[in-house]
Amino acid sequence: VVAAYQLKFRYILIISAMFMGIEELFLHWDIYTHHWWKTVYTGALMTIGFSISKIWYVWLTERYMTFVHYATFFLGMLAITSTIMFMLLAYFHNNWFYTGWFASATHDSVNATMIYVCVVTVLLVWSVAKEFFVGAAMIIAGLRIVDILLIYYGVLLVSITTSLVLFTLLQAGAFILSVMLQNFIMKNCYGTSKKDVAFPAKNY
Repeated sequence: VVAAYQLKFRYILIISAMFMGIEELFLHWDIYTHHWWKTVYTGALMTIGFSISKIWYVWLTERYMTFVHYATFFLGMLAITSTIMFMLLAYFHNNWFYTGWFASATHDSVNATMIYVCVVTVLLVWSVAKEFFVGAAMIIAGLRIVDILLIYYGVLLVSITTSLVLFTLLQAGAFILSVMLQNFIMKNCYGTSKKDVAFPAKNY
C-alpha cells in the first residue's frame, strides 16, 4: 500500500508506530517474547523498509531493469517457499536440521532451513527465468538426492516416511507458482510477457 500509493513519509511513520503498538500489546499479553530484539528496532527498520519500497516500486514499474525484476521475483518466491517450509515444520514437525552451528536446536534448524529454502528458491527462479522447465524437474530430483544424503549423514531428520514425497510435491507447486508470479510481474508491471520487449538490451 505504501509503495503502490506512494504514501508520504508521515504516513510511513504512523504505520510503523502502529506495528510498534501491536508488538508492545503482544508483549503485554505474554503471547510474544523478545530475546535480543527491541520494539524500537521494528519501528526503525519498518520506516527504512517502507521508504525503500517506494523507490523500488518506481524502479519496478518505470525503469524496467532486469536486476530489479529478478530481485523482486526472487524475494516474492522466497516469502512463499519459506512460508511453506515453516508451515510444514510448525504443523507436521516432519523435518528438522541438525548442523551444530548454534547451541539452541531451534535456532540451528531455523537457520539451516532458511539456507535450504534460499538455495531451492534460487534454483527455481533461475529455471523459470531461463525458461528451462525440464531443468526444474532435474533440480527437484537432484534436491531429493541431496535430502537423502543429508538424512544419511544425520543433518536432516524427517519424522514421516512420506516427507520426501511431500517435499517433491510442494517444490513442484512452488515451481508452478514461480511461473505464475513471473508472468504476473511481467504483465502487470511491463504490460508484456516478453522479456526482450520489457527489457531493452542495454538493461540486461
